[in-house]
Amino acid sequence: MSNEKIVIYLRESGLKEEEAEVYLALLNYGPSSAKEISYVTEIERTNVYQILNKLIEKGFVVQLPIKPRRFKAFPPSKMVEKLVKREEEKIRRMKEIFRELQKVVNKSGIESDMHENQEIWELRGRKNIYEKMDEMVSDPPELVYILTSENGVHRMFRRHGKLYKEISDQGTNFRLMAPVTERNEKAIKELENFMEVKNFKNNPAKLMLVDTREVIFFAFNPDDLNIEVGNDVGFWTNYRVFVETIACLVENTWNSI
Repeated sequence: MSNEKIVIYLRESGLKEEEAEVYLALLNYGPSSAKEISYVTEIERTNVYQILNKLIEKGFVVQLPIKPRRFKAFPPSKMVEKLVKREEEKIRRMKEIFRELQKVVNKSGIESDMHENQEIWELRGRKNIYEKMDEMVSDPPELVYILTSENGVHRMFRRHGKLYKEISDQGTNFRLMAPVTERNEKAIKELENFMEVKNFKNNPAKLMLVDTREVIFFAFNPDDLNIEVGNDVGFWTNYRVFVETIACLVENTWNSI
């Protein structure tokens, strides 16, 4: 795996790009001084000290009690344990907050009004769009249509395949319309184990329609194979008339292929 890809993964764990580069340098070269880190990363030494202090605060690095000052990175296996515990604590705290919020909502009667709201949201970033797509099927629907690109098939299988298989096992019918090519043939065959697939070569739309309750449109930027990083833009809505109209068009397209 290239250093560039490793840096991307480290950024997902909460590190900034230069913090990830410094942490990776310490993993590769072992305990090092700021001067040595500056040399291998090409980051100014004064900035390296600031970055090291941030990494120490975040628990990725420790300063050794020797002179001249040297710094050591905690191995990834240890960091996994730390990060998981932190996330578990965040989740526990979030659950407490929303339990209290639910009590307030129940008393005020706000929730019944919220269910009547019909909205349109703009979402930015591939990760945010994919998380919204997961949320849309969290209450297993009866029917889901997905229209995507050649590369979108690969990303969908890698990012959502396991979840969609589990939901399909609960009775949801998935229908996929996308270009079927030699490049994505293997992914298509895997998806055909739990969804219906039709070859839609000149697919102008990229969307996911869940029953007739909500739909999300998305534009890929770039349309590559990365499942984490992308400047994608999406629009989600649950406007009943709009969603029902899209559902009619999508079903007609499915039947005509």
